[in-house]
Amino acid sequence: MFQGDTQVETGTGDLTLEQALTAAKAESGLSDFGDEAFLEPLQAFIDGVKRDLSLSAMGDINFRATVQRLLVNRLRIERDIRSYPEILDEDVSDPIMILGMPRTGTTKLQRLLCCDGQFHGLPLWQLLNPAPFDGERAGDPAQRLAFARAVEEATRANPAFTASHETSALEVDEDSFLMLMTFDYPLLFSLFPSRTYLHWVQQRDRSAAHRYQRRLLQYLQWQNGGRAGKRWILKNPGAIGCIAALQAVFPNITFVHSERSMLEVMPSYCRLMEAALTPLLESLDPISHGQDSLHYWQYEMQRFRDDVNELGEDLRMLSVSYLDIVKDPMAVVRDIYSLCSLKLAADAEKAMASWQQSNRQHKHGKAQYSLEQYGLTSEQIGLAFPSP
Repeated sequence: MFQGDTQVETGTGDLTLEQALTAAKAESGLSDFGDEAFLEPLQAFIDGVKRDLSLSAMGDINFRATVQRLLVNRLRIERDIRSYPEILDEDVSDPIMILGMPRTGTTKLQRLLCCDGQFHGLPLWQLLNPAPFDGERAGDPAQRLAFARAVEEATRANPAFTASHETSALEVDEDSFLMLMTFDYPLLFSLFPSRTYLHWVQQRDRSAAHRYQRRLLQYLQWQNGGRAGKRWILKNPGAIGCIAALQAVFPNITFVHSERSMLEVMPSYCRLMEAALTPLLESLDPISHGQDSLHYWQYEMQRFRDDVNELGEDLRMLSVSYLDIVKDPMAVVRDIYSLCSLKLAADAEKAMASWQQSNRQHKHGKAQYSLEQYGLTSEQIGLAFPSP
């Protein structure tokens, strides 16, 4: 799914940490990863996939290519930061972070906000490869765009996935793509559902992963010409269980939390990920998939509630309704601008209206799903996600 032009060896047995590092060094021509704290979570991730998953031939290629792409980017980023240490002087302290369960309108809200030129956004082509390819000329990321367009085409060949989430090389997307580079992030479980890895990573302190995220945002902001008075618009469902860590790393962060009935969210999420995972696994049992998804998000949502209670008045967060995002998104946008003391200019509002006109709900069809097909019940959902 995310192979692109990365060259990976196949038919060589289970991937090992040493093989992964060697392949990334060979592709990039670099050898210095800088801080090697990521090696422990990478080892846990490789071991978990090896132990728990039976990957299809496509899944094995995807797994190897994903690991290699992330490592190659780490090597190139560290080279650039050593060459240009002023990168780490970039101010990224005040992002607007859109969070909420998947399937709660967060993508629409993010893409609307990023129609406004007063924000920095993260297009998919830059998320997949934050570091320029070798030989890339400044201002001409043609190879990275081509890579992302290959991903877009591969994803659109999966209509069941596209009905739930449109992938576009040029559209902004979630910064979980950046977080994967840490190998220390629970949302990796969604892509490669190893229970062993999930149990290990969910017990970890999350601050280190978000400190690396800050480093990546500084790097991307520097690439984009510096802050220039712009704040970042971020969106990441996986951040729902990380708001205390995020606030510690980004002290002036503002959260926008999208809410929707979990009776609708859970089967919708399960259908989305079933479509993504089916080509990558030898088999996928929908009942086990449903239970794994329930337990994963139950844990993350409990962390969210705990963080909200602990942070109290120190937390700047606006809660919005999925139905409002669908029915009256500009009212939600105005509430966000008001909270952040921002001005919504006429040209930005016009750009948002144009985006909405071109991106009607169910543009690529409507996904069909039910609780029952994933072995879930309304009683289970109520117990896992109690009302406040």
